[in-house]
Amino acid sequence: MRVVDTNVEIYGIPTTSYQVLQICGMNDRLGQSKSKGKNMECPECQSKHIRKNGRRRGKQNHICVNCGRQFVSNPQTQLGYSDDARLICLKMYVNGMGFRGIERVTGIHHTTVI
Repeated sequence: MRVVDTNVEIYGIPTTSYQVLQICGMNDRLGQSKSKGKNMECPECQSKHIRKNGRRRGKQNHICVNCGRQFVSNPQTQLGYSDDARLICLKMYVNGMGFRGIERVTGIHHTTVI
């Protein structure tokens, strides 16, 4: 894509086409992509020499060249409900409340409570 530096008016404000592309979030096309993986490091050996290694569950998978460890760039740290929610559901069940009653109170599906 060739960008010609021409003046354009946006809401009466004179701007260049380069600024328009930056405002629209299209600065990737100018060769100035956002540096997402530039400062990544291996969680095992802290090496910065990593390569892309396919995709896993919709996320980019990486591999360390030094130690061979495979990892995902932004892993999901917590799955499921918090310990407080689990404790509340357990207390309700021990006190005789049914699974569907617990669902109505907490909003957690009854099959999850089981």
